[in-house]
Amino acid sequence: MVMRDIPLGVQDFKKLRDLDLYFVDKSQMVASILDSPGTEVFLFTRPRRFGKSLNLSMLDAYLNGRYSGNHWFDGLSIDRTRPDDPDRNTNTVVCLDMKGLGAGTYDDFLKQMSSRMSVLYREFMYLEDSDRLDSKSRQEFMGIYMENGDADLGASLFMLLRMLYAYHGRKVVLLIDEYDSSVNDAPPSARILRDSRVSRSARSTRSGTIELPLVPAQYVPGTNPSFT
Repeated sequence: MVMRDIPLGVQDFKKLRDLDLYFVDKSQMVASILDSPGTEVFLFTRPRRFGKSLNLSMLDAYLNGRYSGNHWFDGLSIDRTRPDDPDRNTNTVVCLDMKGLGAGTYDDFLKQMSSRMSVLYREFMYLEDSDRLDSKSRQEFMGIYMENGDADLGASLFMLLRMLYAYHGRKVVLLIDEYDSSVNDAPPSARILRDSRVSRSARSTRSGTIELPLVPAQYVPGTNPSFT
């Protein structure tokens, strides 16, 4: 019997599988989500260190078309229950990690969020000059990517989903990690974050106030149930 090393602090499912580290098979969670077509939003509220980020990474590894042809799920439960799954690695996936955005002042938060969205937009640079988008959308894309102060940061997440939908002609999967940290980690003097447009936009995308028909399902782990 091969003794695998126990991962410590590893939240990347792909890395965990590549290194053949010890893994408690939770892959049926993916199947249970995919078998719930009537649910467009999934919110996971668990105490810290319960594997929420790892589960999100597993969903990304399974759904994201960028990882087509991988063997990370070989031998796992979902590989047996959903063979030849048409959902496996055929989706456009947007992953937003909001960890660490709550520290500092409100202005600090805006700068950090602007940088975080710029990095996220960089993953989809093929939208920059796509003729499938109108000129206004391409201009909006570059405004967020270049961290232009006049860009609409509050709507940047929704704009990205809209542009990806226009480009691919199919719905997008949105994964948000630590969605509540911008409020929970904010010092008392910066509690204005609770009502900020940028933070509220990320939460409203999750809660359904933005047009969810653009998104087949959103998987959002968090520790604070106050936004449910």
